[in-house]
Amino acid sequence: MLHVQSKDNRRIGHRLHANAPIKVAIQGKHFWASLFQPKFNGTLADISVQGMQLSTNRLLATGTILKLWVQVEYKLKTYNLVLRGIVMWSKPGLEKGVYLAGLKLMDFSSPSMQIWAASTLDEIRDFEH
Repeated sequence: MLHVQSKDNRRIGHRLHANAPIKVAIQGKHFWASLFQPKFNGTLADISVQGMQLSTNRLLATGTILKLWVQVEYKLKTYNLVLRGIVMWSKPGLEKGVYLAGLKLMDFSSPSMQIWAASTLDEIRDFEH
């Protein structure tokens, strides 16, 4: 479940600090191939409508496409979303064996992405008031 707080940032658009578990799989060249890829755990560090930063125990190569499983609450319902994102940057974190990655989300017309965007916008509005 996402629990967020405001994050001051120089980016255009709002980002919120998050501390939520996420499941991740590297997507192969064919969509169906990701169904057979092992999932690994990560933690969302911050979120926006179009992207997220996650921490994990794996260094992810820039350009890698990931399949992401995350749970969000929106309009008093809990949704288990499946999203896709591309790794825009990756670097070692402050702790040994922890890596950070910035992801740009994809498939903006998918139902999961629409729920993600709407729930994130609601969270942003809550912090602006």
